[in-house]
Amino acid sequence: MRGFSDYAGPPDRSRLSRISRGAFLHQEQSRRPGFMWILKSVTLGLWLFGFGTMAFLYFAIFRDLPSNFAVDIRLVTWYTTRNPAWWTALVVCLALGYAVVRSLSAPVILWVVVLVTGLVPAGFVALFVALALRLRHVSENH
Repeated sequence: MRGFSDYAGPPDRSRLSRISRGAFLHQEQSRRPGFMWILKSVTLGLWLFGFGTMAFLYFAIFRDLPSNFAVDIRLVTWYTTRNPAWWTALVVCLALGYAVVRSLSAPVILWVVVLVTGLVPAGFVALFVALALRLRHVSENH
């Protein structure tokens, strides 16, 4: 017995019918739950959040500082993990990533570029955590 999803669309008589058949089949595929749209949504959301956090910290803290100036780690945590607006921005970025992924069909190269450029904020987070752990280790020894 053939179901609704087995319908191949109108017969291939013209270019328009081939396009409508492809759009119909793509629409059926996009309705199926899958893991890739979740992965793409989270990747895009974290990409937006990472670069947004870097821009926010630059404009809030580092823009007006002289070149030989240190910033206390408590100031950075105050602007990030202790700030409710920062956590709200995380939720908004994830929701925006979900909306973009579900509404647009992007080529694979875009997701490769998003993953590779997403290593920049991830590298800054790793550097920050390594420095914070090193600072904690040094402060415990004195």
